[in-house]
Formats: sequence, C-alpha cells, structure tokens
Amino acid sequence: MATWHFTQTRRYTFELNNKVSGEKLRELVSSQAITRIPGVALLYSELVEGIPPIFSHFAANISYISSVVVIVSMKRIPISRVVPQERFLFRQVRPREYRIFRCVVRFGYKDAIGEPKEFEGQLVENLKEFIRHQCLINVTEEATAAENEQTDNTLSMEGKGSSNRIIPIHSSSDLGTEANVSRVSSGSIQSRVVKSMRFTTPVQGAEGEIRFLEQAMEKNVLYMLGEAEVVAEPSSSILKKIMVNYANNFLRRNCRQGEKSLAIPHSRLVRIGMTYEI
Repeated sequence: MATWHFTQTRRYTFELNNKVSGEKLRELVSSQAITRIPGVALLYSELVEGIPPIFSHFAANISYISSVVVIVSMKRIPISRVVPQERFLFRQVRPREYRIFRCVVRFGYKDAIGEPKEFEGQLVENLKEFIRHQCLINVTEEATAAENEQTDNTLSMEGKGSSNRIIPIHSSSDLGTEANVSRVSSGSIQSRVVKSMRFTTPVQGAEGEIRFLEQAMEKNVLYMLGEAEVVAEPSSSILKKIMVNYANNFLRRNCRQGEKSLAIPHSRLVRIGMTYEI
C-alpha cells in the first residue's frame, strides 16, 4: 500500500506540473495536421482542473480530435449519496469555439456509476443545461458592456458640446413634458434592445450549440482512457527503482482494470499509452 500510494501521488504530481497550457492547446487544435472528426470524446483523467498531458500525446500520435471533447474526472466524496442535480460540474475551456469541456462527476460511497447509456444520457443532458446557462451569461455580459460603453460615449459627447450649446428657454410645463417624453422614449428603446439581446440571442446561440452536440452524439461516442506506465528516473536509487519499476507494475497488473470499474464499454474504448518518469 505504501508503494502504491507513493507512485500514484508522484504520478498525479507529474500530471499537475505538466498540464497543457493555453498556447499549446491553441497550437494543437489549430494545427493543419490535426483533424476534427464528428463525434464526442470522453477523456478520463484524475486532474480536476486543466488539460492533462496525455491529451497532447493523443493528438500528436493519432492526429485527430473529436468535434466535442469532454475531459471527465470521477471523484468519490465522503457522503453516502449525491443527488443527480449536483453530480455533474462543468466548465468550458477557452476559447469556446474549440468545444472542449471539463466535467467533474461526483459520487457518494453508496452511489453506482450505472450503465454506459444511462451515464451518457445524464452527462449530455447536464451539458445542455450548462451550455444554455453559459450562453445566457455571455450575452448578458456583452449587453451590459455595450450598455456601459454607450452611456460613456453619450456622456463624453454631452461634455464636449456643453460649452458651445445654445440652451433654449422653455416654460416649466413644456420642459417637463419634453423631458418626460425623451426619458420615456429612450428608456423604452433601451429596454427593448437589452431584452432582445438578453433573451433572443442566447436562446438562438444555445440551440445551435445543443444541435451540434446532438449531431456529434449520433455520430460516435469514444471513451479515451490513459494507460500511463510509471518508471523511475535513471538517476534514482536502487530502492526507488525496485519500488516503482517492479513492485508497482506487479500491483498494476493484478488490480482491477479501469474500464471495468468505470463501466466503460469495451467496444468504444481507446487506450492511450504514455510513460511517466518520476
């Protein structure tokens, strides 16, 4: 158990320190040697944040990436059961047009993962809700920024023209009526624009992304599982080499396979081999 804990801890630390950076991700996805094929890829990783290094290894050696990639992390938490509404936590990797998502799936110690079809259905439905929510937030932020910019431009123009303006003299009744009309008309136009941007645009954008996701699901769903071999560095001590190269490999060969414990269908499984030197 001490050997297993040591090697798994060092493996996790290696992945944490060698995550794929944003520049490397943009280089991989935008490269002409990498092809985006229709489908959804579920890449399993122990990292909760960031892109694991095995993703770049997969893209460099197989030279294709699914049109939608979801990096899945399965986590057991110290409670008996997790309600389905709180089981999936999503986060989108920027930029959004890459369609790469991070997903943390939380299970209690009494929860079962279930059949692959059931798991896929729950993941996709929660991903759709996340896409709708993200589109609404993005459009609301853009509408707020545009509204603030328009207000700043109006104030600056009023400030520039205030010194040269000729202020007409009106009666109090005319002034009140004119001010009220201008206030009502500008407020109504502004509210219509904001409502249109906040409710019409996110619905159209979200439905387009959801339709793209559904079409990718119909094409193919691949499960990608990393099979990392941990070896000791050449400069390591003899005791460390015995622990990592022999004892750990013996335990790994005799332990339950990952695809069985994660309920991954064997027919749609893609193994990704990689060697870590610790």
